[in-house]
Amino acid sequence: MFNAFYQLNEHPFTADISHKWLYLSTSHSEAIAHLNYGVEQTAGFILLTGEQGSGKSTLLNAFIKQLPESTDVAVIRNPAMSEIALLAKLCDELSLTFSEHTLKHLIDRLSEYLLNNHKDGRQTVMVIDDAQHLSEAVLEQLRLLTNLETDTTKLLQIILVGDTTLKQHLNQNSLRQIAQRITVRSHLVPLNLTGTQELIAHRLRISGRHEPLFKNTAIKLIFKYSDGNPRTINQICERAMMIGYGKSSMQIDASIARLAIKEALGVESNQMNDNFSYLAVASLTLVSVFAVVLFMLITPAKSLNITQEEHVTKPTIDSSLLAQPLQKTTQNTKQNTTQKIDQTSNINLAKLSNLNKLDELDELDEINQLDNKPTHSIQAAIPQEVAVKPVVIGGNQKEAKLVAKAVTSSKSKVSWYVVQLYAGKQQPTSLDRFTCGDNKPLVRHHTDTFYITSPNLTLADAKTFQKSINNQCQLDAWVKPLPKSWQT
Repeated sequence: MFNAFYQLNEHPFTADISHKWLYLSTSHSEAIAHLNYGVEQTAGFILLTGEQGSGKSTLLNAFIKQLPESTDVAVIRNPAMSEIALLAKLCDELSLTFSEHTLKHLIDRLSEYLLNNHKDGRQTVMVIDDAQHLSEAVLEQLRLLTNLETDTTKLLQIILVGDTTLKQHLNQNSLRQIAQRITVRSHLVPLNLTGTQELIAHRLRISGRHEPLFKNTAIKLIFKYSDGNPRTINQICERAMMIGYGKSSMQIDASIARLAIKEALGVESNQMNDNFSYLAVASLTLVSVFAVVLFMLITPAKSLNITQEEHVTKPTIDSSLLAQPLQKTTQNTKQNTTQKIDQTSNINLAKLSNLNKLDELDELDEINQLDNKPTHSIQAAIPQEVAVKPVVIGGNQKEAKLVAKAVTSSKSKVSWYVVQLYAGKQQPTSLDRFTCGDNKPLVRHHTDTFYITSPNLTLADAKTFQKSINNQCQLDAWVKPLPKSWQT
C-alpha cells in the first residue's frame, strides 16, 4: 500500500524469513561462524539460542543456503512429536524410504543411509528449530543417533535451535549426557542502538530505497521500546510507515514513531511520558546525593581550619594536660583515626557518584553524536593498537628513556575470516561471474571442496566486503572463519 509512496520495490518489514533479509550484526556473524565451524569439525550437537524474534530462523535459512553442495540437510520446524514420528520425519526430509513405523526399522534405515553418505564423501546435518519443545525421551533418542559414527567422524550432526528456555531445559540433571555432547554453543543477543539503525537501513536498501526514511529521534524511540529485538523493530517500523503514509509524511519522525509504538505494542502515551518522569526524578535524586556528599566533605575541612586557628592564637599548654594518663592520649588517637576513616569513606562515595554521572554523560553524548550523523555513515570502529618504542632523549644512549607512543599498526592485524562466493566439488572454469569492480576473488581448495573467496580479512573488513558484494555486485557472499590451512 505504501511501497509506491516511499519509492520501494517491496515491503521492507515483512515477516518473511528469507535469507536476503538477514542483517548480520556482530552477534549474528559470530553465530554463523560457530555453525560453520561445528559442521566442518563434524561436531555431534551444536546449540544456537536467542530470544523469540531475535532472527534465529532467518539466520538458519542463510546458513543452510551457503552450505556446500556435498551436504544433505534435514530441517524439522515442529519437533513436538514422539521418537518414532521424529525419526520418520527425518527419513522423509532425507528422501529415505521405509516400510515399517518401528524404532528398530527406522534406525536401521538411517544407519545404512548415513554410512553410504559417508562413503560417498557427503555430510548429513539435522536442524531442529524450536527445539525447546522436544521431550526428554526424544532428546535421549537424538543422543543415541549421534552414536552412529566411524573411528574419526560423526555420521550425523544435529543443530538444536531454540529460545533461552532451551538452555534451561538442557541444564536439567536428567539431560546432562546431552549437555556434555554439545561441542559448539552460540547465543544471539539483542541489537544496540547502532544495530537497530543499521537493521532499518538494511531492510530499506534491500527494498530499493537508499535514502534515510526514519529520523534519528524516531529510531531512538523504536530502539528503546523494542529492546533491540529485530521482530519487534520490524513490527513498529511497519506500523510507522502505514501511519506516515496516512499522514502523507515523507519521513518518519518521533511523533509518528510514538503512535506506531502505541499501536504495535499497546503502550499508552502516559506510560511513555512516565518513563521520562522517572528519568527526571532519578536525575534530581542523584544531584541531591551529590550535594549531601559534598557538604559532608566541606564541613570537616572547615572544622579543621577553626581548630588550627585556635591552636595558633592560643599556644599556651595547660599544665593539667601533662598530668593526664597515657590511656586518654591513646583514646584520642583512636578517635582521630576513626574520623579520618569516615572522611575517606565520604571521599570514596563522592568518587563513586562522580563515576556514575560520567557514565550517564557518556551515554547521552553517544546518543547526541548519533543525532548529528546521517543514517548511512555509521560504521563499526576498528580498534587501534598501541605500541611502546624506545626514544633517545638528548642523544645519550645510556640515558635513553622509554616514551609510550600510540602507533597505528596495520601490520599487527590478524586475518581470521574470508568472504565465500562459491563452494562445490567442481572448480569453476572462469572467475568472470564472481568478479565485480575491485573484487579479486581467489580459488582455494580445502579437503575435497573448491572455494572461491576474498583474501584473508579481519571480521570487520569481511563484513564490509560482504555487504559491498551483496549490494553492489548482486552476488551471494558469506562471511566464514578462516581454516588453519589458509592462514598464510
